[in-house]
Amino acid sequence: MRQKSYFEENIMSRNFWRMLVAGILLQGAGFFLSGWAGAFVLFDFGALLVTAAMGVLPGLLVVLIGGMLVSVAGDGRFFMLPFDFLTVLMFGFFLRRGVLRSWRTMAEAAIGLSVFIAVLADGVCHALNYKIPAESLAQTVSGQTAGAVFLLAEVGILALLISVNLFLDFFLIRLILDRFPGLVKRSLIESAWGWGRVRQWPLRLKFVAVLSVMMLLAGSALFFLLRGVYREEVYGTYGSLARNYASAAKGMITPDELEAVLAPHGDRSRDYQELKRDFRTLYEHSDHAIRFLYVHQVIRDETGPAMRVICEADNETLQYDDRIPMRSAYYRPLKKALLDENTKQTIGPVVSHDPKWGWLLSVYEPLMDESGNTVAYIGVDLDMRQVMDEVHKLDAKIISVECIIFCFLLAFVYTFITNQVIRPIGRLQEMLRYFREFLEKKPSEPPIRSGDELEELYKEILLSQDKILDDTRQLREYLNLIERMALRDELTGVKNHTAYEQKIVELTASIVAGTAEFGVLMADMNELKYINDVYGHEKGDVALKAVSRVLCTIFAHSPVYRIGGDEFVVVLTGQDYAVHQNLLLQMRPYIRLHDRTVEHPWKMAAMAAGFAVYRQGDTYADVFNRADEQMYENKKVLKAGGALPRDSVPDKM
Repeated sequence: MRQKSYFEENIMSRNFWRMLVAGILLQGAGFFLSGWAGAFVLFDFGALLVTAAMGVLPGLLVVLIGGMLVSVAGDGRFFMLPFDFLTVLMFGFFLRRGVLRSWRTMAEAAIGLSVFIAVLADGVCHALNYKIPAESLAQTVSGQTAGAVFLLAEVGILALLISVNLFLDFFLIRLILDRFPGLVKRSLIESAWGWGRVRQWPLRLKFVAVLSVMMLLAGSALFFLLRGVYREEVYGTYGSLARNYASAAKGMITPDELEAVLAPHGDRSRDYQELKRDFRTLYEHSDHAIRFLYVHQVIRDETGPAMRVICEADNETLQYDDRIPMRSAYYRPLKKALLDENTKQTIGPVVSHDPKWGWLLSVYEPLMDESGNTVAYIGVDLDMRQVMDEVHKLDAKIISVECIIFCFLLAFVYTFITNQVIRPIGRLQEMLRYFREFLEKKPSEPPIRSGDELEELYKEILLSQDKILDDTRQLREYLNLIERMALRDELTGVKNHTAYEQKIVELTASIVAGTAEFGVLMADMNELKYINDVYGHEKGDVALKAVSRVLCTIFAHSPVYRIGGDEFVVVLTGQDYAVHQNLLLQMRPYIRLHDRTVEHPWKMAAMAAGFAVYRQGDTYADVFNRADEQMYENKKVLKAGGALPRDSVPDKM
């Protein structure tokens, strides 16, 4: 029975899809609950639960699908999607380090992750002009101050809200996993980070992963391109409207009137009252498009640059001669131009977001005195709250449409790759399996009946298998023959000098490794020249065979080598080396000269021999040389007509 792959056992299982759907529903519920409560409540709970149960990649999928569904429903929190991704990734990282082990580890992970996310989210939201969830609370904490105090309050409150939410998520996840231990496999929890399994993914999943990365990059580029285009269009339309209002307001004041209202106690002059009435009329006829209409003068005092209030169309906002420090977020994109005394052109339009005044599109029209010097500005602020809400919803809808297209394309590519690539490869694998079975037992039926090229290919393989088997069998015979010819002595059948050289390399390696334990027997056939001269070379060959037969019989477990015309070497290891004394005693009857009085002296095995064992510090050449010297001493004694002592064996020589 074929073993299921990791992909089939885990990703394609029914429990996987049930858990995934439950995670998506919980993720969407957390989105809406957080929006209704105005704070983070079970935010990302579904994604984190799926991450703990099945791994990081399914958790990221839950974030994507859940955010897309919430965006389609009209919730503007889809811009938090990158931070949801980051939360899942970091949670997977913490999970392997036992984040759910105790209250302390859960608290530490929640606080550390929340601070990191809060700092990043605050910076990104400011850069993209998104509304920050903690800005209203931060404004209450920091009062009317701005700058570093407000930013610290904002980040701190955001981190506190996120940490409480994460701790609640961790606690509930731990309760669920403890209450339902069979809900997931422990192996998946322990490998929640999951990146090490990428190499084990099936081919189709690797295709989809690569395509997903490419589509995400392309979709991100398209999103920011479209975002820039339609925002530029929106800002241009409302900017033209604001400039028209500013020009109309500028026409309501002459240089003389301006001088009068800028003078000390200018609010008591008739010119000021007429200007305020005209501003009020323009303000009311704008159909609430104008949020603020005013005349401000740039001043510098001991607290830094500020705007002096001259005239306000809205009586309830600011009063004459009030000071507005230029430290708030509203003045960040305007400050440089407003402080330039040589500014003659209209400033703006600039879209800004301030915790106190919300979304505004601002245009400043310079007011100049009779000498042409800029002495004040007419400011028009259009209320952009509804517009920016629609813009953010449009952002979310564009991402949603891209995600829907992304999912359809992935499904199409997955189906296409499966049908056109994976299944044919699977058929080929099945075909090769049948081919292996054919080498043992021919299958009764071909496994492929597709009517296409694959079936034809399989039939061709079946028809050629007999020839393949014959060729394989013949090749094996050739290889065996070549090996015999390369390593065997043709006359005696023992190993030749080439095999002997290989054995020397092997023994040298064991000496270097410190595991060497062997002995070397050097044997030389006696009177080969005499037999060749008297009886012929054919009889000399018989004599050589007799010597090799004796050596092979006595040293049955050791290799015998013919290294010269009448020279033989036996390398004793293992079992033969352990009993070499007894084997050398069996050699004694054959250490002799030929008896020339017998009828067939060439049938006698007559030789001289020497033996040496390996000692610590020896090389192979040292051992061989000692055995060779003993053999020649043995031969001298025999030729001199002497006799070996009865208790003498070659290893004692």
